[in-house]
Amino acid sequence: MKQNIYKIYKIGFMLFLLTLFIGCTSRSKEAKTDSLVLADASFAWWMAPTKLANENELYEKNNLDIQIFDAQTGLASMNHVISGTADVGFVATTPLANAAYAKENLLVLGSYLESNGLLSLTTKNLDTLTRPKPVEPIALVRGTISELYFYRYMEKYFPDLKIDNLNQLNLRPADVTNAMKNENANSSVMWEPFNSMIEMNNPNLTVINDSSLYTLRMYIVTKPETLKSKRSAIKKFMQTIDQSCKQLNAGQQSKDLTKKLYPSQHMSIDTYWTKANFSVQFDYSRMIELIIDESKTLAQLGYTPKDETGTSTPLDEERVSFYFDHDFRMNQENESQ
Repeated sequence: MKQNIYKIYKIGFMLFLLTLFIGCTSRSKEAKTDSLVLADASFAWWMAPTKLANENELYEKNNLDIQIFDAQTGLASMNHVISGTADVGFVATTPLANAAYAKENLLVLGSYLESNGLLSLTTKNLDTLTRPKPVEPIALVRGTISELYFYRYMEKYFPDLKIDNLNQLNLRPADVTNAMKNENANSSVMWEPFNSMIEMNNPNLTVINDSSLYTLRMYIVTKPETLKSKRSAIKKFMQTIDQSCKQLNAGQQSKDLTKKLYPSQHMSIDTYWTKANFSVQFDYSRMIELIIDESKTLAQLGYTPKDETGTSTPLDEERVSFYFDHDFRMNQENESQ
């Protein structure tokens, strides 16, 4: 009788140990942490998802060990991914279009921001015209969305004017603000928060925000070999950015937190908050269209490679589609779990 009781206790104890082992193994699998290196570009409040994710510890909650360094600009972030010093990065459409000409080894995973309202032309022309002619000199950041917006504005409203004959100042973003303040420039085309800073220092300005001229997108990029070797980490990263975007759209609390993270950009946040659509998107056909449209303006400005006749040529779908030659879709990743 005692032997039977002993056997029962022994079997029970072994089952307890087995259950404990299985539980620990299961928790170990659930708690698996992946690592990733991000070349961040979040100098403006509308680039806030990564900062918000850090603030709310979303990376940790998604078991992602992420190393973040400040690349300062989207172009620099993209170049870090290309060189291999970062696994993922953020970039706008202009650098992405230029990289397509060079057939850089990149993949576009998705985008996290779209806006038609974060670029404006400011001018000291106080005529009552809806779309006044910019007063020279005109401060721009050449080769960026600043110059592209200006070109499209002039093509739409002043098609008979040759913009090459206008007095244009090619400056760095911060210097555009100073040029307007010091009256070295009388007009400018910039993105937020610089426009709000210009408005703050120059009360008598006409501000033109034409939403039909430019669609600003921020893309998330990686390399094919990185997607292959770090797919789990990239999935967690995309999920984290998606969660952060949803929090940014949640209401006043997220807006207040963004103000805390960007203390010098309160005016811009208050004025343009509703112009920023934070949402992780995978509309690759639309992205291809935007990149091709970007290349058309870049070609008109002479920034793209020239053919044998010396003509700058825009991209076509065949030359852009390699960016999207992968099978990553976040909804599919979730369904496969």
